[in-house]
Amino acid sequence: MSEQPNEEKKPLEFKIPAIKNAFESMRITEEVWKLGNSPQLIDVIINDLNKRIKRDIPCKLSVFFAGISAYLQEPINVTFRGESGCGKSYNVTETLKYFPSQDVWLLIAMSPKTLVHQQGVTVFEENGRLIPLGDKPYKPRTEEFQGGKNSEEYKTAGNNYRSELQQWRERRKRAFSLINLKNKIIVFLQPPYQETLNMLYPILSHDTLRHEYRYVNPDTLMSEKVVLEGYPASILLSAQSKSLWELSTRCFTVTPEISTDKIAEVNELRNQQIYLPWNYTEDTEEGKNIKGLLQIIKREISSRQLNVITPYIFWHLFPTKIIRDMRDFNHLTQLIHSVTMLHLLQRPVVEKDKKYFVVSSIDDVIFSLYLFSMVFETTRTGTIENVLEFYRNIVSQKSEWTIQDLTEEYNLTVKVPVGSHRIRSWIKRLQQIGYVDSKKGFDKREYLYSPIKKGEEKIVEDVEKLKDQTILRQELEKSLKNWIEIDVNNRKVRVWGISKDGILVLDEDNGTFLERLTKNYLSQNKIFYQRFLSDFNTVKEEKLPEIVEKTGKERISTISKDEFVEGICSVCGEKTMVKGGICSKCEKETEGTVIKELPKLPEGQTTLPDSTPQIETPSKKVCCWCKKDILPKDTYKELDGGNFIHNRCSDERTAQWLKERLKIKGDEARGGKK
Repeated sequence: MSEQPNEEKKPLEFKIPAIKNAFESMRITEEVWKLGNSPQLIDVIINDLNKRIKRDIPCKLSVFFAGISAYLQEPINVTFRGESGCGKSYNVTETLKYFPSQDVWLLIAMSPKTLVHQQGVTVFEENGRLIPLGDKPYKPRTEEFQGGKNSEEYKTAGNNYRSELQQWRERRKRAFSLINLKNKIIVFLQPPYQETLNMLYPILSHDTLRHEYRYVNPDTLMSEKVVLEGYPASILLSAQSKSLWELSTRCFTVTPEISTDKIAEVNELRNQQIYLPWNYTEDTEEGKNIKGLLQIIKREISSRQLNVITPYIFWHLFPTKIIRDMRDFNHLTQLIHSVTMLHLLQRPVVEKDKKYFVVSSIDDVIFSLYLFSMVFETTRTGTIENVLEFYRNIVSQKSEWTIQDLTEEYNLTVKVPVGSHRIRSWIKRLQQIGYVDSKKGFDKREYLYSPIKKGEEKIVEDVEKLKDQTILRQELEKSLKNWIEIDVNNRKVRVWGISKDGILVLDEDNGTFLERLTKNYLSQNKIFYQRFLSDFNTVKEEKLPEIVEKTGKERISTISKDEFVEGICSVCGEKTMVKGGICSKCEKETEGTVIKELPKLPEGQTTLPDSTPQIETPSKKVCCWCKKDILPKDTYKELDGGNFIHNRCSDERTAQWLKERLKIKGDEARGGKK
């Protein structure tokens, strides 16, 4: 099978002659072939997952691509962190239903003994080969032979048994339990035993491909040898313990959404499942085709030892500020490999020295950058999303905070208030990741917390460059052309593709090599693309207060949505979360406001007369210490005699009184000595 050169064709747009009967393989069905070549493959998967899992697109796709990576040389590890009941285990178990059940291990607080008994195979090594140990030889019984124990047959069987038993015992001394983790997806539904984690840790962190471990069997009280082989894809659903936290630093960190919209959609889905259960018991047609496509991908990777090559220069787009960035860039490359393998039927395969590499396209790189950007800050910090949102929306808006002030400010923005204990735990986590610093306050009894980090951590510093595919494509295409000129043309590597018959071949009808790698499919996956753009369009438009006259009453109302949004309070003028143009504190302060009837305006008149009754507002409160008005957002105390004082002024007054009191006592003490 020699390649016929064609000198007339351009070096960047050469066509590869068809090479047939290169490999024999199983024929791909029409439905799977159509799905594998669809430019909207990502949206098809998201649509099918949305029928069982609401929202959480980054979480679902992270698990899905981690499952594909289990069949590659360097699998992906994913950590789910979030509040109890937010859908961590449900996201994982439902997404992994696409993969073969024998490849998915669900571990629940498993001890080393249980793991060895369930997943291990006892083998011994002989002449460089691993041979199963087998069962212990069967001991013959006298009642099984005519003539009993004096018969010749029984004596011969007894001699054979003793010889086999001796050989078996010698092999047993050299035997060990082999656990093959290659092509496996390990899901930690709960934190495992510490000893089990110690056994799996070097493999899950990709330190060694083969790791030996010894543990004491509680039944025999003897040390037994266990050999773990291969790299699995691991998914951690609980990272509360210190050991799992160390492992989570080598993973993607994702957090399921906890919005009220998601809660409503999940409850609606659950209601539909019990209302029409027969509609949710069987796999959809799209789900069956996705399963078939994953089986084809696994078979092709295993039979042809496929790897991935990414002929693009994009490292300069990634942050290079902290040591963690080296590990996270490796996570990004692993994700690109998984995305490329999902589009295996659409990608060319390069052969060099009898090794085969699937070539990533430009959109594979851009899609991976988009997906990784959605989980970049949670991955880099190892922190759940609601803590980071608490920092962005609350902590970063002011130079100094107390825990009490943070608690009150946060509770203004949520429907379900939280206590200071939770706010304190969030601040502690923000201190650990370097987002917040602390110092002692004025009275030395409480700490003041100030933000350090400015802005949100992003995978690309220039966000517009990431959003604008034109600029990004031009940079990637430039490095691709250089790779084709230097590595493909000069070395004359063979370029293949997988045909519908399962044969590794590339026909001329498939288009040129460069066109296949620059084809744009990302913009056609509108569900994913809109989800990515939503992360950059979080600034809501502010609406000015207006007077609504429907019932003849004057109202302070502006926003049609009955929920808090970011804006400026029309009463206190503070920039905070408002509902109907007024913040929560001002709303409580104005609960006693008297709204009087307004006369209807005559036709043609647009303003009210001066004699029109206005809203009667409560009298202002003035601090007796600083002589300043007490705003609705301030915390204050009511003193005897109808006076009021700010909490901060009260602390200042107490401190000054103590200072004067100590000075008087010091003067008295010095006078006594004289």
